[in-house]
Amino acid sequence: MGARVTRQLINILIIVLVLSFGRQAESSVSIGDRVMAAAPGDRSGDCRQDQLWSGSPVREIPLPSREKVFAAHGSKSIDADLASAFDAALKRELDGKAGASAAVIAADGSFWTGSQGIEPDKSLQVASLTKSVTSVLAHKAISDGYLSLDTKLAEFYPDLPNAELITVDHLLRHQSGLITKDPPRENTIYPPFKDSLAALESSAPSFCPGADAEYSNIGYVLLGKIIEQVSGETYAAYLRDQILIPLELEDTFMPSKGRKDSRVAAAFHEGEALGDFDYYSSTTSAGALASTPLDMAIFWRAVVSGELVSFDERDGMFSPAYDLVSPGGLAYGRGVMAFHIPSRNITAYGHSGASTGFASMMLYFPRDEVIIVAITNDRAQSADDVIAALRDAWIAFRD
Repeated sequence: MGARVTRQLINILIIVLVLSFGRQAESSVSIGDRVMAAAPGDRSGDCRQDQLWSGSPVREIPLPSREKVFAAHGSKSIDADLASAFDAALKRELDGKAGASAAVIAADGSFWTGSQGIEPDKSLQVASLTKSVTSVLAHKAISDGYLSLDTKLAEFYPDLPNAELITVDHLLRHQSGLITKDPPRENTIYPPFKDSLAALESSAPSFCPGADAEYSNIGYVLLGKIIEQVSGETYAAYLRDQILIPLELEDTFMPSKGRKDSRVAAAFHEGEALGDFDYYSSTTSAGALASTPLDMAIFWRAVVSGELVSFDERDGMFSPAYDLVSPGGLAYGRGVMAFHIPSRNITAYGHSGASTGFASMMLYFPRDEVIIVAITNDRAQSADDVIAALRDAWIAFRD
């Protein structure tokens, strides 16, 4: 049953990798104040915050326990047989395909890392896992008194459509209606922020704030810019102060703009090596972070355990959520993807990502009391399948 459920979960999460590049969600609901969408092509329409949405209700995703928190990683040695099972699962899943690196952290603090076909001592681009990091930083800024979930975009970018109605919460939930067309993934550099901003200022929004949802990279880029303005620090510096130093994450960083950072592993597209250009830096707080699976697992452990954010903030990130792909399947909170299958009593929280040369997945399985992160250096190799193989090994060992 464990393997079958894992594959069911992974098959839906694969669809989300497409959404990481701006494809509109098929089903969505509003959070907070409910409004009706403006007519297509209408720059502002009749957008108000007192109109009602007539769609499906917001879903409440079962929340993880506040009692069962993860011990600090490394506080217990992993069982040698389990480590061997993970090694075998990774090798079997890749079987001469593209390179991948993965990490598993259990609730008792034991952990495992494995890698195949990745240069040693190199970080990888985590793509949209960056959005979960940005969500935590936004909550940090709120805790520091710089922002609130109701802070309006107009305080920072008044010339954007509906800026007086769009809130930080809308940006976190992809409900702003501000969408830019992302470039193709293959060997394409994202446009500079100033160009994306100009495009937004001259374009009609896709819908009224809070009336619908569409995966928006530019929304998370805006969040990063807002964090910079209110904190007085660069995104990279605020990240370092709030997350990297406290958690001692030495292999996580925001690459400098320009040519590819030498600290990042080589990337491939369907087996062909990519060039030296930096394809990611313009996505900044939406998808440019470089890290390792272990660092990202440590980060997610700290979120799950209420260390980086309070339990109230964590729960608000996880639930309520709106359907992102199909009713009753994958849902999106504040920078968190949540998957729930009531009939199987399984819930997982995390995020997926995909970019030129990399694919990533980070998931916490509360029932299994385990966090699994996988990153590949070729988008053709699914990180989701690596996650599934490692979870199957975990379940088989426990059973």
